[in-house]
Amino acid sequence: GGGSGPLPCSAQQQAFAAANANAQFNAMDRNHDGVVTREEMLQATSGASAAAFDAIDRNRDGVISRGEAVEAAARGIGPFASPTAAAAYAPQVDLYDPDTLYI
Repeated sequence: GGGSGPLPCSAQQQAFAAANANAQFNAMDRNHDGVVTREEMLQATSGASAAAFDAIDRNRDGVISRGEAVEAAARGIGPFASPTAAAAYAPQVDLYDPDTLYI
């Protein structure tokens, strides 16, 4: 069961990273088959390398699954871990409840 209300900051950051990874995964998966091939990743990103693909493809099956993409984002590896998305994370403090952060 899940509670309601704001998440702790680290949980918010993890949720943000996962959402970003999912969005990037969807954009890279051009044929919408549920996996990102080496070719799809290299076509979708200008700075990605074959070594980055290999680092993300943890089970070495030749494709990146959604789970591998989210895990790579959490580890800060490859194009799923976007530094620009991380920079956009700007928590705001509730002036009435300074212990709560909102993103």
